[in-house]
Amino acid sequence: MKNINVYLGVIFLILLTTGCNKATRATELKKNSNLQGTYKGVFTDENKKKAPVNIKLFDTKFSGYSETSPDFPTVRFGTYIVNSQEKSITFINESVVDDQNKKSYVLNGHWKYSLQDTLLMLNNDKNQEYKLYKKSE
Repeated sequence: MKNINVYLGVIFLILLTTGCNKATRATELKKNSNLQGTYKGVFTDENKKKAPVNIKLFDTKFSGYSETSPDFPTVRFGTYIVNSQEKSITFINESVVDDQNKKSYVLNGHWKYSLQDTLLMLNNDKNQEYKLYKKSE
């Protein structure tokens, strides 16, 4: 129950600090449209364990999965918010995850990003990394 309250509080703060009108929202989406697409790459955890992944970013939604295991990593689905000034993305997982061990492998929380051509790098403060290449549509 405590986790739910924390998540609801974080979501409330994000909505409160990112509230904007439709014109501003459309401008932000247009600025971040270069991030949108389908990516294929590798997830590396804090112990340097690797797994191939597929991730799709569209509008403000994300979804994805691991090609090798349903448990590692479990990308899942949800929404995301881009802060282009800080070069960060906050992922908000909307799937139910019962197993505490799996929660650390669900794409969720605050990630720094860099984008060069078709390469999207995501890094978080847990020393986890996604190295993703945008697929041609």
